[in-house]
Amino acid sequence: MDPDCPERFLLKRQHTVRLVINEKGLVCEERDVSLPLQEHKEPWFMRLNLGEEVPVFLHGDTIISDYNQIIDYLEKNFVGGMVQ
Repeated sequence: MDPDCPERFLLKRQHTVRLVINEKGLVCEERDVSLPLQEHKEPWFMRLNLGEEVPVFLHGDTIISDYNQIIDYLEKNFVGGMVQ
């Protein structure tokens, strides 16, 4: 597998977000979206993210699709599994 391949980059981004969630002791509901099956283009996903990007993070009315912003949000808003 080519280390510069977009699929590998996406997996790294998703893994990084999951790692931060786990390190903070958060419980969350996950839904895998298959890019090869074009699930990121389905209407339910497009309502969350017009940019068709993964991962997407939802917390209350907050929807974040940039993985760096997701990590920043988690760092600023959660400590030890609790909302700050």
